[in-house]
Amino acid sequence: MHHVWMCTCRACVIVLFFVIHTNPVYSAISASGDLTPGYVGPVDPWNINDELVIGDTGDGSLTIDGGSDVSSDGGVLGKDPGAMGRVTVDGSGSSWTQSEILSVGGGGSGELEVQAGGFLSSGFSKIGDLSH
Repeated sequence: MHHVWMCTCRACVIVLFFVIHTNPVYSAISASGDLTPGYVGPVDPWNINDELVIGDTGDGSLTIDGGSDVSSDGGVLGKDPGAMGRVTVDGSGSSWTQSEILSVGGGGSGELEVQAGGFLSSGFSKIGDLSH
């Protein structure tokens, strides 16, 4: 948005020019590697009507911060042997909510960090579900 004010008098012309620029606010959800379904951001909140798998057959990571929200039917961190899933929920107002089961270390390895006021909720949780 541009604002231009002009003040004219006999001796001079004063032009005041202000530029107000607002940077777009993007989601504070970042994902990399192997996620199912894949993240098509920037989307906030990210609502998934299915299970969210971080580290399906390979390594994957998901960070939710800046007051962002992710919701899914369920979640798996490290689904298959050799896969690694990492999730960080960081900061007040940031959340990951599952209506069903959260499995950390399904058949592979999983790391879950909830810190600095982040919020995690699931209908049921399993740690080291299939790992031996």
